[in-house]
Amino acid sequence: METDRQKSNRKASGSIKRAATAALTAAVIFAMSFSCGCASQDDSREWTLSSFGNSVDNSKVEFDRSIFGKQTLSTSGSGKLAGRAADGLSFFYTEIDADENFVLSGTVKVENWTLTNGEDDGFGIMAADSVGKDGDSSTFLNNSYMAAVTKSVFCWNKKENRPSNTGDEIAMKLGVIAQKKTGNRESHPADIEKAAKKQTTEQFPLETSQAGNGPGTYNVIGNYDTEKTGKAPEGTVSDADCLTEIPLKIQRDSSGYTITYTDPDGKEHSKSFADEGGNDLAMIDKGHIYVGLFCTGTAEISCSDLELVTGETEETSVKSEPEIIDPDYRVLSADSANSADYDLIFRGNADGKLIVSAAGQKGTGSSRTSETIAEQNIKADETYHFPVSLSEGKNDLSIRVIPGKDYSPGKGKVMSDLSPETIEKTVTYRSIGQGTEIYAAPDGTSSADGTAASPLDAGTAFSFAAPGQTVILKQGKYLFDSPAEIPVGHSGTKESPVQVRTEGGRAVFDFQKRSAGIIIRSDYWDISGV
Repeated sequence: METDRQKSNRKASGSIKRAATAALTAAVIFAMSFSCGCASQDDSREWTLSSFGNSVDNSKVEFDRSIFGKQTLSTSGSGKLAGRAADGLSFFYTEIDADENFVLSGTVKVENWTLTNGEDDGFGIMAADSVGKDGDSSTFLNNSYMAAVTKSVFCWNKKENRPSNTGDEIAMKLGVIAQKKTGNRESHPADIEKAAKKQTTEQFPLETSQAGNGPGTYNVIGNYDTEKTGKAPEGTVSDADCLTEIPLKIQRDSSGYTITYTDPDGKEHSKSFADEGGNDLAMIDKGHIYVGLFCTGTAEISCSDLELVTGETEETSVKSEPEIIDPDYRVLSADSANSADYDLIFRGNADGKLIVSAAGQKGTGSSRTSETIAEQNIKADETYHFPVSLSEGKNDLSIRVIPGKDYSPGKGKVMSDLSPETIEKTVTYRSIGQGTEIYAAPDGTSSADGTAASPLDAGTAFSFAAPGQTVILKQGKYLFDSPAEIPVGHSGTKESPVQVRTEGGRAVFDFQKRSAGIIIRSDYWDISGV
């Protein structure tokens, strides 16, 4: 049933004010032009505002529609853009028939925004197959396509200058993405967790100007509000390079959807998604698609050229261009070992054959005879374990991956390269300490022998402590530039855990705001006094 608020939204003039906050921390202001078909105008299309989904709060939402056709939507921390989970947002939208082609476009101008927890913020344009009840903050699922300004994390193939499934990891505090979310059959399923597992979310970066600068965290959205934080978001580029006006477009034709961002130089960056059956946005409300502008989190944006064109749009000939998958073969076990019995762990993304061999021990006078340790057929995305006997010192291992020449990663995907690859890995094994004790000190070194008179640094002690041994940390401050990591494959046992104790007072680990702290990737470690 239509709410009173929805009815009033349709009036030529009028306003709804549901929150008289002292300062509006998020707003959407826009004027609109609409056309239907190739030439005819349809200014009578009905537009409605609904705030729905996780964390929405109508007491923090204000909407005003003036007689001049300007709309103002304000959200003060209401809702969240959850990416791969269920969203909560304020959506000003109209409905079209499910079988209509359309182009929805507009330039989103960023007036100001505030970074909240880095997960919730987002705004842009959306097409969806269902809309939640206004003011309902319960979990709501739908299927949608978005051109969104939000958090973005992607990998970059520097050699070929394109997004990839592997390579440099680029984290954008706010970036520009194309997003497809499908697979939902109900908006309010009885079992939310079960339904969410069937949901598929694909995100593709449209704004990649910082990717060539190497792995790291960046922000390219300008006019950020520093009143609360006192500084710009991490990785913010120069003011000259920040985006404050962001042209976005969603186009649907008979072959699928194309989402486009146009950069300041006028170059279009697009991602196409095939939907030849036209079913992606016909899963919940099979008769309509809902299109419009959305905002969530804390932002103030404006859009003066929001336009909806329906009918016979120009075909984009969306072909199901295969997604390029780069080879991603990884040895997951550590470069150090606390036992001569080493567990080599491998995982790759192609079917084929794996050959593991050892080249012997490095060092003066040591023999380097090659020995095949294992030869096995492998499946993509499965994890394999190979036992390897190590010698004291450095051990060279060779892991050769031979992908199947006809391997396909799946429908709509293709491997960029199926050539054999070899991973060379050197693993260092050291038995340290006299008996059960290994000593470490703030001024210890990696070359020490781990006695009380010749203590190690803490990181080296953690790398080689064996089951049943105790790492004794001498009193003082330990400075770290990177995490203090207990690597994979360095577990103690239930009967003989690795213990960490202090001597002479407290041991303080100071990571100097440069790393995550202590990372424990193994089992049966008992740490106290740190």
